[in-house]
Amino acid sequence: GRYLARGRVPRLRWQMDRAPGGKAGSMHQPGDGPTVARLSLGARLRALRTAAGITGGEAAAVIRSSGSKISRIESGLLPVRQRDVAQLLTLYGADGQAERESLLTMARESAHPGWWDPYSHELPAHIIHILNVEAAAALLLIYDPQAVPALLQTQAYAHAVASRIFVQQTWRGGLRADMLARRRGILALDRPPRVWALLDEAVLLRSPDIKPDILAGQLTRLIEDAAAKRITIQIVPRTVPDTLAAAGPFSILRLPLGRDLPDLVLLEQLTTMTTIERLRDVDRYWELWNR
Repeated sequence: GRYLARGRVPRLRWQMDRAPGGKAGSMHQPGDGPTVARLSLGARLRALRTAAGITGGEAAAVIRSSGSKISRIESGLLPVRQRDVAQLLTLYGADGQAERESLLTMARESAHPGWWDPYSHELPAHIIHILNVEAAAALLLIYDPQAVPALLQTQAYAHAVASRIFVQQTWRGGLRADMLARRRGILALDRPPRVWALLDEAVLLRSPDIKPDILAGQLTRLIEDAAAKRITIQIVPRTVPDTLAAAGPFSILRLPLGRDLPDLVLLEQLTTMTTIERLRDVDRYWELWNR
């Protein structure tokens, strides 16, 4: 990590590790988990089904399910039973022993609870999925022109900002204070993600409604975080053109290596969260970040 620094934003030091099409190159990453297993398994099952010329409805019939469930499985939204995977692989003509064993292992991993699964009865399924993907990321590039990013907020700052900006005193996406604490918890894991955060200088200056002691505590936390090995925090000076700020808050997520998963962009809005997955659009955010 590095301490807070005010100055010209450099081009991302990892950009040369990024292969064409949003894939990561060679660098150390945290381990996999159920979310990555679900995404990897779903992507591979979709590729096999498409190559075999089989429709989603035909695949669903084999496992006595529905076409919509096949779609959710292939999108990485659901865990998959090993029995169902075995039947689908037989249908798709995927008889290679090594691949079958690999995909069956992913199916077993997919059944494990994700980081956000305990909140599955309180948050919409699509937000649970997005937060699980964030928690599974190996690299997080975060920019927020309006506030300190949620992953780096102290509890007191989070409450103060939510109370000032949002009527329901929840953060973007409807996340309560305890949910924000859960979100920050990924930084305390045994193998936390690499984090590179850009903060607008104005965020640290325009906080008239936040008590000085709360802001001081937040600044102390940022300095401590910036000293961590896997966290880099940089201040974007007010003199820098507002090209980056025009995009609004966004994060670029890179998932662990070895699973052939593309980068994606996370957008946080007042009441929901969305992801951008189309490679051409993700590339635009990369270009903006590296400008």
